[in-house]
Amino acid sequence: MKKILIVEDNSEYVRFWTMAVLRKYPECTILSFSTPQEALVGIAKNLDFDILLLDGELANWTHGREVLKTLTEEQVKKTAICSANRDFIAEAKTKGVTFQLEKEPDWVEASELFTYIVETLEQIHSAK
Repeated sequence: MKKILIVEDNSEYVRFWTMAVLRKYPECTILSFSTPQEALVGIAKNLDFDILLLDGELANWTHGREVLKTLTEEQVKKTAICSANRDFIAEAKTKGVTFQLEKEPDWVEASELFTYIVETLEQIHSAK
């Protein structure tokens, strides 16, 4: 089963990604977390995730950096950064995250993220 973890405090973004993915992959499991603390517990319980979408600036003045620094090398390979924080995006690149998307106010780039998700899930499906 495909599993996506979303670490994002903006419920509109979570709804958008969830609807878009489930429309194409209704069997996909999507779990979302709005704080690093929730995310760390969620990741520990769902080590078999396929994609982790990670925002930089999270609820209650917390940061995705707290999650990124705890990820294993294998988990980093399955992580996509989606943030308006350019410093966090640059930091994620140095950690080995291969997909980064800078959030823009009009969110035109959201289609790029969806394309990444679809391509990744297709690769997972074809490998099985």
